[in-house]
Amino acid sequence: MNVLRRLLVVRAYVDYDKAKETKMPVRDYDVDCAVKAISFSKDGSLLAYGGRNAKVYLVNLVGNETLQTIDVPSKVIALASGENQPLIAVSVPNKILLWHIIESKLIGEYVFCQSGEHYCYSLVFIGDEIMAGIDNGDLLRIEVARN
Repeated sequence: MNVLRRLLVVRAYVDYDKAKETKMPVRDYDVDCAVKAISFSKDGSLLAYGGRNAKVYLVNLVGNETLQTIDVPSKVIALASGENQPLIAVSVPNKILLWHIIESKLIGEYVFCQSGEHYCYSLVFIGDEIMAGIDNGDLLRIEVARN
């Protein structure tokens, strides 16, 4: 049985079988690009992923193409996809950023720590709210509202 193995590597697909046939070297391990968080849209057509390189990638899974690359201030800790709105919540040290997919812009941020460095390890949208689990044991309920 011939199985096609593919790996999504920073906006590129690597076909290991083809690389082996052509003896093309494949560099697929780089800790600076380590993926730390993944989130799917409600309909499963979009994938958001991010990690240590302080970028979030939005990928159209139907066409296997990167739609947007979002630069964030620091390493990505967690991600969540909006249920009712085209939003991505991005956790970075000390804050949660809110990215509007259609407008391709940052529309808000929630700072949960002013001093030191704390992390939000868990994010999930529930309707128009975000539930966030913080490393100090707090569970935050954040309402998402647009003016």
